[in-house]
Amino acid sequence: EFPSEDPASALAELADEMRAAYRARHGRDHAPAPVRPLPTRLDFARLAQPAASGRLVTALGVQDADGQPPLLLDWAAAGPHFVIVGPPGAGKTNLLYAAALSVAAQSSPIELALVLVDFTGRSLAALDGLPHVAAHVRDPEDLAAALPHLASDPRRAVVLIDDYDLTSEALIGEGGAALRALRDLARTRSNLHLWAAGYLDRAGDPLIRHLLMKRAGVALGGREALLALNQRAADLPNEPLPPGRGYLTGGARPLPVQTAWVADPQAAVDHLRQRWAGQVGVRWALGASTAPPRQDNSRTAPLDIDTAGLMDDLLGGGDGE
Repeated sequence: EFPSEDPASALAELADEMRAAYRARHGRDHAPAPVRPLPTRLDFARLAQPAASGRLVTALGVQDADGQPPLLLDWAAAGPHFVIVGPPGAGKTNLLYAAALSVAAQSSPIELALVLVDFTGRSLAALDGLPHVAAHVRDPEDLAAALPHLASDPRRAVVLIDDYDLTSEALIGEGGAALRALRDLARTRSNLHLWAAGYLDRAGDPLIRHLLMKRAGVALGGREALLALNQRAADLPNEPLPPGRGYLTGGARPLPVQTAWVADPQAAVDHLRQRWAGQVGVRWALGASTAPPRQDNSRTAPLDIDTAGLMDDLLGGGDGE
């Protein structure tokens, strides 16, 4: 306790002792650096992407931690599939852009097939110029034609689905077969990554149920989005967040992050076209009568058995769709 007769002097002496101890250890006086708030806008073009390696790891933003380290996503360990949830204007489509551009920076069009699923025909259109794009799916018929190619193409495949609620509703109206086929591919293809972005206020189809099993994704805009990812949010602030701000899920607890903003998608696409000049991946023909090219069995995409998914079907009594 401070002496009752002079607490101010005792506090000053304590501060002097602490300052002297720090000086003795570090050789100088030091004031703790102020904690920097997360930026409200982070330019994707300024992010340093990791060098290509045996694992697919890309930079998508920064973490809300000391020094604001980069948000490095290990697609296999953290995923392999991701769900982006948030209200309008939260940055869902932008994060799909960042995911596509970051993976296209590491993999050549010979190694990577990007599949854009965009039933509006507009939200992912700027990515269509990437040489990695194997298909731009705009309706259920396109998706039905793309599925055999997705099953047989040996390249790493990344499927980006924007406006998932709209897509799910349209595919359920067609009987839901395409959703079940995508779910089965998500289970069995070890070199497939599927990103789905939407509100998820009414989506409960077999594909999204499978994607949510691991709770891996990003909740944007506020804690309400965490509930759609089956994450507890009661201890988090209940306030709207700026675009691109949210929580990375799938770990022990949600990690606050600021995802990067793709300010000029066309410039980013043009840069990658120049980088991979002379390398053009196979563009799938989506005509109803066009069969996918025959693949050599030695190059068939690797398969895994998803025991947990199969048990989920057996115990859950079917899809209900």
